[in-house]
Amino acid sequence: MPPVKKHPVTVPGYKRDMNSLGKDVGKLRYDKLIEFLESLSEEINSQSLSDYAKGRTQVSEGLGVLHDKLDEAKDSAEKVWKKCKPHMKDELED
Repeated sequence: MPPVKKHPVTVPGYKRDMNSLGKDVGKLRYDKLIEFLESLSEEINSQSLSDYAKGRTQVSEGLGVLHDKLDEAKDSAEKVWKKCKPHMKDELED
């Protein structure tokens, strides 16, 4: 069994390519997309803090910017969700 990579190039359990992953995530209902973006942002922030603690300040700063942009994307998705939610009552039973 090959060793587990610290930075894998695939998502465990996801059998398609990254382009498909992006499209599949983009098709999520907006409230679920918000959850995804929040989780991704938190993970990136965790990596940023870890790199900072290891003295990798440039990597940490870059990840900090990415974290901020993901938070902005989540905020934008929340605005879209607020507008769409009243029109999606038939889909909210999930």
